[in-house]
Amino acid sequence: MVGEDELDRGGLIMKKTNHTPYFILNPNSGGGRAAREWKRIEPLLPQFFASTQIHKTKKSGDAVLMAKKAALQGYRQIVSVGGDGTLNEVLNGIMQVPAEIRQNISLSLFPLGSGDDFAKTLLWPKDFKQRLQGILRNQGQKVDVGLIHYQDFKGKKLRRYFLNICDFGMGGEVVARVNRSSKLFGGKITYLTSILETLMNFKPFSIEASLEGKKRKFHDITLGIIANGSYFGGGLCVAPQAKLDNGLFEVLLVEKMAALDFLKLLPQLYLRRALSVKGIHSFQSSFISVKSLQAPSILLDCDGEQPGILPASFELLPQELRVTVL
Repeated sequence: MVGEDELDRGGLIMKKTNHTPYFILNPNSGGGRAAREWKRIEPLLPQFFASTQIHKTKKSGDAVLMAKKAALQGYRQIVSVGGDGTLNEVLNGIMQVPAEIRQNISLSLFPLGSGDDFAKTLLWPKDFKQRLQGILRNQGQKVDVGLIHYQDFKGKKLRRYFLNICDFGMGGEVVARVNRSSKLFGGKITYLTSILETLMNFKPFSIEASLEGKKRKFHDITLGIIANGSYFGGGLCVAPQAKLDNGLFEVLLVEKMAALDFLKLLPQLYLRRALSVKGIHSFQSSFISVKSLQAPSILLDCDGEQPGILPASFELLPQELRVTVL
């Protein structure tokens, strides 16, 4: 076991354990909402913490490097301030450090993004002071972490960790639209508009999926969801049965659906009701691999980011990380 002042596996000198919360802020989250709201939040910090570390990202990938550096410097509570994409980067930074260091780290969140879907799974409060109180208490829960192996747009094989949901097909197109939008009307409206626009134009595809070693082909698919958490798309509860610590993904494969049928489905999605609709195949699995049976590239979406395309495999790592809960 690595001591507080010993070398880690990468040869970096570990500093002593530091329980000061290390905030990683993405000012661009939520179309600039995070920067605006932080002006109200930062003056509140001295009411809750004797000291804090605050670091702002400037570009994509910064939060990964900051989180890894903080973990290796001995910080034991790292707070992601931004949206699901920022949280995903912070997660990936923490997951890059040795397990014996990682097991003592808490990942906390202060959601200020467009969708903030993982925060909905955790029932994280909207009130700023309640959030800070939760971060101060730092009550932890061990949760499962997803690992996706995929390829980027140049064909390079990569891997990425995720806490909430990965999906492929229409979801990747929706994320592209959302990321291009101004988010002027808020996350929920932005996502719904993007979903409906994508429904109108998206072409279904065929896949071969391997679940726990059994191969099956599916045709006329528009969306595949691999869920560790319950929500995606700015508040759509696609996996109400999902649990963060049961060692299983909720897997949904959705066949082509008319826009009118999707609108009829919305009440179930917003009321956390289990989906019982023709054309939706559901499974539970700790591992699934998927490849497209057609030539066009099928986009991936990973916690609101668009890292690459199919083929991909999704593996669940049971109770791999400590996350702050209320």
